[in-house]
Amino acid sequence: MVAMWRWTGALVGPGLVGLLAFWLVSSAQNDDDRRALENAGRVVNGVVVDVGSPVAIDRWLARDEPEVIVLGPSYANTDIRPLLLGRRLGIARDDLALLSVPNSVGAHWYAVLRHRVFDAGHRPKAIVIVSGLQSMLLTTPLTEASWLNLAVHLPDGQPDPVIDAKVRWDPRLWVARLREQRGILREQWFGRIRYAALPFWFESPRRPGQPITQGEARFALGQVFDDAHVDMSLHVSGMPVAVVGDPTERFYDPGLLGAP
Repeated sequence: MVAMWRWTGALVGPGLVGLLAFWLVSSAQNDDDRRALENAGRVVNGVVVDVGSPVAIDRWLARDEPEVIVLGPSYANTDIRPLLLGRRLGIARDDLALLSVPNSVGAHWYAVLRHRVFDAGHRPKAIVIVSGLQSMLLTTPLTEASWLNLAVHLPDGQPDPVIDAKVRWDPRLWVARLREQRGILREQWFGRIRYAALPFWFESPRRPGQPITQGEARFALGQVFDDAHVDMSLHVSGMPVAVVGDPTERFYDPGLLGAP
């Protein structure tokens, strides 16, 4: 009987530890994750709209009937200059619609194009997808907020047969998600350890005599290590230069890269 309890404890104990670790990693959230979840389904072009992104997009398209639609994740909002693009295409600014859905992938773009654009009777002359390669190749949302951003574009919340056929559960996606969550959890714990000693060494810049807060420390570090302070000329001059013909020097040749 004692031996059986020992064997049970030896199996159950590690299992409980594993479940606890899985729960901690999968439930970890940073400020960006919490903000994205709170605003899911209500962000278009980096702005939170009270009516929700589907209603806002429907109103914009009905009002302007654009000839060109630019669609994508945050890249479409940050890396596109609509005025310049419209001028180069020879169209007015109102004839170009910029629709940026945060953390969107192929499933989001399909849902927006089908249910917001074509099913509503809009017939643009061109559609431009602006995104990074990873999002271009990904069809399944990786976060809860991203799933909610997709669900709001489905009519009455009903499943779409094409999305159901393409967006499937893949264990590799969970592995990628856990890897990302592990980084968030590690950052949170290291952040607590890193900032725990600061109040003993530094005082608040705004409240003399009071210990510095974590937010003030983060702001100060952000100013010190701002990318704008990096002297790129020093970085470039310090890069190693390969001399062609020198057998002791190794360098990368683009011809060695694999073909697409």
